[in-house]
Amino acid sequence: MNDSPLETLSIQFSQLSESDLKHLPWCQSLFQLKHLNLLGVPLFKLSLTHLQILLERCSKLNRVKFYYNGISTFLLKDILYCMANLSTLTEEFYPAPLECYDEMGHILVDKFANLCPDLLNILRSKRHPKEGSFGTEICFKSSQCYVYNWRTGVCLCHKKL
Repeated sequence: MNDSPLETLSIQFSQLSESDLKHLPWCQSLFQLKHLNLLGVPLFKLSLTHLQILLERCSKLNRVKFYYNGISTFLLKDILYCMANLSTLTEEFYPAPLECYDEMGHILVDKFANLCPDLLNILRSKRHPKEGSFGTEICFKSSQCYVYNWRTGVCLCHKKL
């Protein structure tokens, strides 16, 4: 069986078990990974230790997308601290933390706008991130999302991220 290296791993809107995440860092085909997309994967239920190991082992990783993941500010900061050491990253896309939404799921724009610069500073403490953003989910009320782009700050998007 040929175990050729993968350049892209994309898991979207799916459950990822603790066991799955535990085994990913040890897959030989992921050592040359360049793009990691975990969109809509509930990371808040998982231990991030194995994700951190995977990220550290993929020395060629240059793009990550974690949009649409319900994750607390605390866990997002843990991910950002881990990502801060990855000097090869050129594109990074992270979800807005759960604390940026009210109990009805509506976006708290002021909270989002105030929190994002602090989150970005975690990455800037170790390296200068090139391209990326923090993005909210689609607001039920306005059918739009908000994005904190590292160059322009907060903008309102009329499309799905």
